[in-house]
Amino acid sequence: MSLSSISDLELLIEKFNTKHLRPHGTIHITPLLDISLMKRAQWPSNDLPGVYIFLDSEKAITYIGKASRNIGSRLAARFDIKWTPKSPESVGCHYITTIPLPLEVYFEAPAIEEYLLHNLNTRSNKVHNG
Repeated sequence: MSLSSISDLELLIEKFNTKHLRPHGTIHITPLLDISLMKRAQWPSNDLPGVYIFLDSEKAITYIGKASRNIGSRLAARFDIKWTPKSPESVGCHYITTIPLPLEVYFEAPAIEEYLLHNLNTRSNKVHNG
């Protein structure tokens, strides 16, 4: 089974926005942050809740995670300030994108993460049915 790509993610977000109307508007992914070029860059969507996605150098999705409080604190647990991996899920990460959410709907982050995991193939995480 091959890993899902950034294109797969974009199509899935489009499908989500069509199928699941939300009072706070559509969800979107942020532009890819190339962490190999952006040493000491600020965490994407630093102070917002949401979902973060790690991709390898071929832009295949390696990991999907959620942050119910703020994405910056979750990324700080996975990388140091120079983007050196601090967790197994971070190894091989070349790009990061996020799906930021308004603060008042922080509770949607786990649901969106699970939706993505049910529909995409990653290297490091899976949804367990049962």
